[in-house]
Amino acid sequence: GLDRYGEATGNLNGTEEKKFKRFESYKRDNQFPPRVKDLIVVVDQKNSTIVVPIMGRPVPFHINTIKNASRNVEGEWAYLRINFLSPGQGVGRKDDQPFEDPSAHFVRSLTFRSRDLDRMEDITTQITDMKKSAIRREQEKKEMEDVVEQDKLIEVRNRRPFRLDPIFVRPAMDGKRVAGAVEIHQNGLRYQHPLGTAQRIDILFSNIQHLFFQPCQHELIVIIHVHLKNPILVGKKKTRDVQFYREATEMQFDETGNRKRKHRYGDEEEFEAEQEERRRRVQLDKEFKNFAEKIADAGKNDNLSVDIPFRELGFNG
Repeated sequence: GLDRYGEATGNLNGTEEKKFKRFESYKRDNQFPPRVKDLIVVVDQKNSTIVVPIMGRPVPFHINTIKNASRNVEGEWAYLRINFLSPGQGVGRKDDQPFEDPSAHFVRSLTFRSRDLDRMEDITTQITDMKKSAIRREQEKKEMEDVVEQDKLIEVRNRRPFRLDPIFVRPAMDGKRVAGAVEIHQNGLRYQHPLGTAQRIDILFSNIQHLFFQPCQHELIVIIHVHLKNPILVGKKKTRDVQFYREATEMQFDETGNRKRKHRYGDEEEFEAEQEERRRRVQLDKEFKNFAEKIADAGKNDNLSVDIPFRELGFNG
């Protein structure tokens, strides 16, 4: 157990050094937007920067150094206040800024006043929107950090790969719900969607942490569930768990074409249908279990084994 899970946790007792993040808006003077020479507040969307006039020269501030902006009106003047992030202001916040230089001074806020009320309103909105999108970008980047570039799937060449179809997959692909097929290749699984190769999921054996098979007793579906070590992208969503399943209920089978209908009605027919469903469920379980075992067999170099849930130990929560 220690061997198996030791490398996943990383060092729990190491402390992370807080660093002051540095941002650069412009490398050279000639990259400033041309409007700064009018000495007005310029919101430069392309470089995520706000350029403000201070003592007769344009000074750029990166959006990540700004906390927020607000506007209020007093008489005929509109005041634009820009608050900056500085150390020691967020009490108990995780992303507290560290003090790198104890003697350094921080500007907490700048206030500008203008008679052009609409323009001040507009600038405030622009800064707020820019801040929102910067935060969103940061979050997306953070989310995608643990998505690892996977190796390529090596396809089986000299024979047809073992395959199971029709199969549905969760998380569902974009577009219509159409069944695809799962194939076992040399170093992983491939889910092929009939609508084209864009809708394809490759899972490498080396990235599978757990492989589960859940029979369809007491269930509406029969499942092969794969829990991954590193998340992969399915469509645009990051996912750690992929399920291949098929429904075990009556729905896919159309019974109307039976010739026997004329002679028999009622209970016998129902009884026969139930028996048929039972037979089909057993068949499904067998098919899926065999396939799960084939997966484990193909991935035995990566210590893959099939786990099956114990019904007796299950409970509803």
